[in-house]
Amino acid sequence: MIKRNWLVIAAIILLFLLWNRIKDALTKARNRSKFNALPIPGDLPKAAPDYRRMAASLYSYIAGWGTEDEEIEALLSHLTDNELIAVGNAFNELLLEKGESECGTIVNWLRDDGVEKWASKFERLGFKAVEIPWWRRWRC
Repeated sequence: MIKRNWLVIAAIILLFLLWNRIKDALTKARNRSKFNALPIPGDLPKAAPDYRRMAASLYSYIAGWGTEDEEIEALLSHLTDNELIAVGNAFNELLLEKGESECGTIVNWLRDDGVEKWASKFERLGFKAVEIPWWRRWRC
């Protein structure tokens, strides 16, 4: 009887773990579609800056404890809408490479750190916030 109870408990735990894996895989697949790069409607300047480096700088300003609001403002304020789209695309690609895509897009990151002005700007440009499941929020 005791062995049977342990088998039932083990089966329930295995089913729970399997269910969590499937749910995570579906969430990642759904979120990945929101990370598709936005098309840039116009031309970028001929001497285009390195948007990937800008995205890495933006990531360093946002990630971890605290946010460097002044640096974010200095980095983004002089960019045109097309350049902001390029930086947003590069930022989302960086999140995918770092395995941080489950914490949302550039809109989520900016909004979570209290930089609503720029989160709204990126939303107006076409970027979307991603729903973060409750079981993942502790990590983001």
